[in-house]
Parts: sequence; C-alpha cells; structure tokens
Amino acid sequence: MELLKKMNKKKFLNIVILFLCFMLFVFIYFNYFNIKEGLKDMYIENNLSSDFAKSFCESTNSSGAELQTECKKLTQDNCRSTSCCIWTSNEKCDAGGKDGLLFNTDSNGKLIPLDYYYYKDQCYGKNCK
Repeated sequence: MELLKKMNKKKFLNIVILFLCFMLFVFIYFNYFNIKEGLKDMYIENNLSSDFAKSFCESTNSSGAELQTECKKLTQDNCRSTSCCIWTSNEKCDAGGKDGLLFNTDSNGKLIPLDYYYYKDQCYGKNCK
C-alpha cells in the first residue's frame, strides 16, 4: 500500500499495461507453437497413413493366402486405404482389388455374393452406398 502511495498513477498504469502486454505475448507465443505442433502431428499422421497403405501391400505381396490373412486384421479405414484389400458389404476386409475379391469363392467352391465393396475408398458394385 505504501508503494502505491509513493508511485504516481501514471507509473502504476504503465506497469500494469506492460505486465498485460507481457502476458499477451506469452499467451500468443505458446499458442502459436501448440498450433504448429498440432499441424505437424496432423501432417505426420496423414503421411504415415499413406505410407502404411503402400508398405502394407508391398510387405504382404508374396502370396494371396498371406495377403488374405493380413487384410482380415485391418480396420475399415485402413482396409479402404490400401490397394490390395477391399472392404466388403459383409463388413469384412478381404484381399482384393478394383475388380473385387481375390478369392471370390468359399471353401466349398461357392461364389461369395457381394452387394458392393470399397477399393481405395471408392465404392464398386450394384448397391453402392
């Protein structure tokens, strides 16, 4: 209280304004770098997902049976991003391509019916959604 009495109002106001400017600078500085890091993370995530799709198909390119096994493990989003798997109307990920299933018959030789399927996130078939 004594300090306030000794300082005139103008000096006190200048100190308050200077303090508020400093706080504003700190706020803007930290938000800028958080936004920049968020954009960097988003960029990395998008590149990893496209790299994943490419490397997934290259790493399982040796046999159709192995590819079928690996495709079945993928999530819907990952399945729909690859060039060697398709997301089927049966809500499963199977080995395949633009022309449909790689293995289009079951173990009994019966044709597997599909209403539609997604290849590289594009719908194919008679009942596309």
